[in-house]
Amino acid sequence: LAIPEEVKSAIRQGLLVTLSTPEIKARQVTSQVISNIALVEVPAGKWPNLLPWLLNNITNDQAPATLKQSALDTIGYICEEIAPEILSIYANQILTAVVHGMRPEEQNPLVKRSACIALYNAMSFCKNNFYNKEERDVLMNVILQATINNNEDVRVAA
Repeated sequence: LAIPEEVKSAIRQGLLVTLSTPEIKARQVTSQVISNIALVEVPAGKWPNLLPWLLNNITNDQAPATLKQSALDTIGYICEEIAPEILSIYANQILTAVVHGMRPEEQNPLVKRSACIALYNAMSFCKNNFYNKEERDVLMNVILQATINNNEDVRVAA
């Protein structure tokens, strides 16, 4: 697009800030907008800090649950649509972040649900991780734990 880089940068920053807003509808739309921009810009190397930023906020225990959930939703949308080879270098980091969102210590059911959905959407490029017994065991453990979660939405997503 013929948009000046400083304008693109301001738009990206505004979108990332919106991911932590208390307004759930704004977060949901922003996750979708970011993922659609990422489909164009990540393969072209134009938004190199997006995935590291999202992954860091998912695994940061100090990040608000709203931001974790939105970051997981965004990762899930990106994983659902982007070519697997584009994200293959992030496969381990994405799985680590998703597992972090699904672990028993995570008390927020919206974060857990979003992590389950993100894991499902990431399967196409993370399938090699299932060939490693230790990684497969960790993944299956968090999935099975999610299937017996007290929250029905988490169980359904798992």
